[in-house]
This record gives sequence, C-alpha cells and structure tokens, in this order.
Amino acid sequence: MKRAFAAILPLAVFLTAVLTSASASPYSELQRSEQKFAALRSFHADMELRKLHSLVTTDLAIDFVAPDRFRETMPRNVIVTVIGSQVFMNVGGRVMTMPSGMPSPIESQLQNIRTLGLRGNFDNNIVVETMGEQMLDGQPTHRYHLRWTTLPNYLVDLWIGANELPVQSVITTTASTITIRYSGFNAATVIDTP
Repeated sequence: MKRAFAAILPLAVFLTAVLTSASASPYSELQRSEQKFAALRSFHADMELRKLHSLVTTDLAIDFVAPDRFRETMPRNVIVTVIGSQVFMNVGGRVMTMPSGMPSPIESQLQNIRTLGLRGNFDNNIVVETMGEQMLDGQPTHRYHLRWTTLPNYLVDLWIGANELPVQSVITTTASTITIRYSGFNAATVIDTP
C-alpha cells in the first residue's frame, strides 16, 4: 500500500500543478507579474520611442532604485535624475535643479516604465489575450496582448519571462510606438544626487 501511494504521489503533485497553471487566467497571470515587478528593489529599462509616420526614433535608458529613484539617460548627453520629489537635469556636465518638479513628458515615460504600460488599469474594461509561448532573444517568454474598451487607441503587448517578470513591453498609440526592454532585476544599482 505504501509503495502504491509513493508511486501515485508524484503523479498527483504533477497533475495538480498542471491543472492549477492551466486554470489561471491570463488576467491573473499578468496581475501576479505586475505585483512581482512592483516589489523589485531595482531594474534597468531600455526604451525606444518611435513616432508614427516618422523615421526618427528616440532611445532612452532608465534605471530605477526603490522606492523613488530614477535616472534617465537621453540623447545629446542629457541625464535626468529623480530622487523623491527632487529632479536634477545634467546637460553636457552642467547640473540644474528643476524648480517645479518633474516635467510631464518625463513623468509619463517613467509611469509607462514602472507600470509596464498598464498605468494601473487593471479593471473591467481590460481585455487580456494570451498569444502563447514565444522566444525573445533566445529567452522563453509568454506573450500577452492587452486592449481597453475605454481606450481603443492604446494597446500593450507584454512578454513575460519564466521568472514572471517582464522582458519586453510594446505600447502602441495613435501617435507612437514605445518599446521597453527590461533587465537588471534587483541589481546593486546606485542613484545619488548628481
């Protein structure tokens, strides 16, 4: 009897795991990923902004250290550092403190990066479609396509890695496409006052 139980136990554990993962909805899988991402101590993101109907792209690099430190490296040797409510702009080696806080375009970019493009919009108006397993730069991921019934011109595609953290996010609007590549999870990144 004990031998039969010992032989059946691994099968039961396997079937429970398969049935549990199969019954999880794409919506709940993304919520779990968003929660894991929000709990990170740090991450790095490379962002490409492409305006529609334009050949010009803007490349940015953003580092985040919890709870409230960002460093955004922009073209033309411009570095914006955000520490709490303080914003510093380094332009070609000259550091300025921004008197009125964070400029809205930078705030919008940081919000897209920090919320995976979801902007906290997990509500009844979201439609989450699973696009299946896909390889992204040699890494296995699961792709999701998100759209909102209240925001018809705002689409998000997310690639989530095996660690349930984002690998890539592509945000498409009527004006632009933003591609964000995530890496450096919980790295020992330091962001100090410039």
